[in-house]
Amino acid sequence: MGNSVSDVHVIIVGSGYAGVAAARYLDQKCRVTVIEPSDTFNHKIASLRGTVVPGWEKRSRIPLDKVLNRGKIIQSEVKSVETGRVTLTDNTVMDCDLSLIHI
Repeated sequence: MGNSVSDVHVIIVGSGYAGVAAARYLDQKCRVTVIEPSDTFNHKIASLRGTVVPGWEKRSRIPLDKVLNRGKIIQSEVKSVETGRVTLTDNTVMDCDLSLIHI
């Protein structure tokens, strides 16, 4: 781990409600990477409204590139998570200080 909180690298696997909330909270405090196969966050509650209110169907998918100010989004799937490391399905290994898995 680094010398300060801003040096800490956190990898968040998944961009559901908990993953996005954690990423937004940590974005201003440390280095954040979100790994998610999709390029959008599916706002399930807005999806329900989108079935009956015209125009809301466009509001149910939020582009992930608008979620973080400083952090990074990687559009990929995760093969494995180990202490201090996340391996993507293309065998790219990413080192981190902490990994959070949102299921």
